[in-house]
Amino acid sequence: MATIKVYPPSQLPDRGVSETQFKIWIEELEVYLSQVDRYEVFLEEGAYSTWDSQENKPDRITAVKGEDLTQPDRTKDAANIKRRCRDLRTVLSIVGKCVSQGHYEAVIRHSTSMQWIFDMLRCDYDIQQKGIHFLNILDLKYDSSKMTPIAFYNQYRTMITNNLSRKEEVIKFKNNLRLTEDERMTPMLEDMVLLNVLKDIDPRLPSHIRTHYTLKMSKTDKLMDFKNDIMTNIPKFLQELDKEEHLGLITGGPDSQLKWMRQQNQKRQMPWQDRKPQAGGQTGGQKPAAFGYQNQKMYCRLCHKSNLPRAVYTSHNLGDKKCAQLSSQDRQKLEQTFRMASINTPQDDLIPGEQPDKEGNNLAKEFGYGDCGELDDSSIQVISKTQDHQISPEFSRCNIPKLGYIRPVPTQILTVFIEENNKTPVHIDVDSGATLNYVREKETLKYGFNILPNGQLSTLGDGVTT
Repeated sequence: MATIKVYPPSQLPDRGVSETQFKIWIEELEVYLSQVDRYEVFLEEGAYSTWDSQENKPDRITAVKGEDLTQPDRTKDAANIKRRCRDLRTVLSIVGKCVSQGHYEAVIRHSTSMQWIFDMLRCDYDIQQKGIHFLNILDLKYDSSKMTPIAFYNQYRTMITNNLSRKEEVIKFKNNLRLTEDERMTPMLEDMVLLNVLKDIDPRLPSHIRTHYTLKMSKTDKLMDFKNDIMTNIPKFLQELDKEEHLGLITGGPDSQLKWMRQQNQKRQMPWQDRKPQAGGQTGGQKPAAFGYQNQKMYCRLCHKSNLPRAVYTSHNLGDKKCAQLSSQDRQKLEQTFRMASINTPQDDLIPGEQPDKEGNNLAKEFGYGDCGELDDSSIQVISKTQDHQISPEFSRCNIPKLGYIRPVPTQILTVFIEENNKTPVHIDVDSGATLNYVREKETLKYGFNILPNGQLSTLGDGVTT
């Protein structure tokens, strides 16, 4: 007959034990001790599950219990007690080797039950469960470099299940209701746990998943029915959200940061007497004594001339390293020189048919640029196809023709199901996965196409190369 050897758990470290790690340690310890009948009686619900501390009673066990009481020859009680004391000492020695050295003495001399040992370790490792310790769930954070989404979900759910009420517990806010059975994880509670996990991984995920699964969830479906598919596709969902946010930043689409920028710009344009008073601040009609109000305006010449939205070119100043129109070479020159005197600001060519941005040009005039507040339509020129342009190595890109904004097109995804009840979706890319169209350099040279600089970034089909 084949046998399987069971090993005790690894020794606990001095610090840094999580709830999941501790539960695994307890399970392995109990499985190891239960392999021997003489040791199993000291586990929870065993005949000798409690004993005295060594300080109070050196013998620790003073009376027979369980099956020892059913022995017909009660004259052997003293011998049975002695045997049980010897077995208890062996069990505590095994447990002592599995805890840290700092806890060894407490296990050997002060313990009164296995549950006492577990409670002591929980207290010392600060992984207690009930009462105020329920709020320790706020400290659980998702780190993509250390855990997977499903691992984070299991940790979060474990902390919830550890705080479920047990039989005979009294629920005070329910008029001191005494439970007749253990509290269970209901389907609704399971859905709420999954929803909270998604929100903790990324606050944008719940809305994205609601849009993605709108046509897939029927009234009889639960969010947990799609848990495996959601957890598997979370990295892909996060990548899609990042692309949408990057695209929204470039095009001026709905973005929280751009929304805040627009609100700040609107406040600057409002008269002081029309502004609402703030708590603890000054009321409308009184201009606060903040110096340099006019100097708080920001303006980026590059973003303005790149036809980006006003909320973008007024969100930072020219030369800011966060500017999306600066190339890596531009940023290196900024870090080396620490001065902006070499920036050239001649008037750029407008795209034929484009309407002048009078508001932006007024702002440009305020910052000292020579547009005189207006754009002269007579200065518009069409670039000759035969003219050969070369990319200038200088810092400024305003003195050469440039390529306008190219709007990226997100990858088109076709979602199908491999079974009739629509529970296992398959996401298929119907194109190459690239966000822009490309042409080889040798083809452009062959046909004499103009090559103009452009500060945009796009992602290739592999999802990594830019």
